[in-house]
Amino acid sequence: MSARHQICQQLPPARPVREIVVGEKGFSADDVIPLSEPVILRGLVAHWPAVRAAKSSREDLLAYLSRFGHDAVVPVSVGPASIAGRVFYNADFSGMNVERGTARFGEVLRRVYKHGAAEPPPLIYMASIDVDEHLSGFRHENDVDFGPFKPLPSIWIGTRTRIAAHNDLPLNLACVVAGRRTFTLFPPDQTPNLYVGPFELTPAGRPISMVDLAAPDLERFPRFAA
Repeated sequence: MSARHQICQQLPPARPVREIVVGEKGFSADDVIPLSEPVILRGLVAHWPAVRAAKSSREDLLAYLSRFGHDAVVPVSVGPASIAGRVFYNADFSGMNVERGTARFGEVLRRVYKHGAAEPPPLIYMASIDVDEHLSGFRHENDVDFGPFKPLPSIWIGTRTRIAAHNDLPLNLACVVAGRRTFTLFPPDQTPNLYVGPFELTPAGRPISMVDLAAPDLERFPRFAA
């Protein structure tokens, strides 16, 4: 039995997350934002051309995304398969365990497509790419109507990744176009038990938990089991 499974058995049952199935009537931000709690909006972006391409095939998704921002220069992180997709610190905490640079959007897409089916895959990751700045035309075909609210859309594309627990902006809508995303949610009062790392050096601007949720080291982080 894994350490993670043992810990899960000790925890009280997780509270179910509210789920709303978005039908023909669509979605109203006014119905969700006042809830101040996590909500799953099932089928919210099922009509997006990007989602339809992803459901068709990996090749169709690559072809569709390649229409937008093909030559745009974007930030990219790469790492060996040995890190199992975990974006974290290096051994002495002097930097990160991935290399950061820039590349053309279309080139990175092809690399993700080439290596994405490998087992295990290397890490190739474009994070928080500004859609309006780099992917001209994508938002016109793939958007959510927030009424009076004006969101700042970004896109994340990569091979399989594991991102440490962190706090994000409260008003945050994650739309899964392809693949699968798993969110592990902790209430704010659990922050001391997550062993938040350095503030001055972070993977993407937000301090992260030092605990590996896939294999928690309870000798180093005993409060995580509290």
